[in-house]
Amino acid sequence: MPGYEAALIMRVMRRPEMVDALKRSLTEVMENGGIVRKIENLGEKQLPYRFTAHRQNFSHGQYFVIDFDGPPTIVEPLREYFRRDIDIIRPSLLNRVSEQWPEDTVCEGPHDERYNPVVKSAKKLKVNVLQELEDANIKL
Repeated sequence: MPGYEAALIMRVMRRPEMVDALKRSLTEVMENGGIVRKIENLGEKQLPYRFTAHRQNFSHGQYFVIDFDGPPTIVEPLREYFRRDIDIIRPSLLNRVSEQWPEDTVCEGPHDERYNPVVKSAKKLKVNVLQELEDANIKL
């Protein structure tokens, strides 16, 4: 099953209300076939700008990150549910990448020969050899 990450900004509530809202969201994930791996509470923070959600303005939010695995069909129902939940100000559902970039892979860099030090030194060698041939009056 592919992995997903839900980043939720929820409205600021008292602890029992927050627990209920988070339980509703997690229950929805599990009812759609998801397996919750990790829940992170990033705390209450001031929002970067005023958000308007469900006909209300918000300047502070409670940030949560939920890691879960699930079938690809889970994405659309969860987006719809998160969008409709009145306690969620801003939902974001991301596909979690499971493979890391191989460490032994080296970036090739620009393919222009001017930036390749081996080619640069070979050109310099060629110029030096041609200069020596001219100095010796040998024509090619």
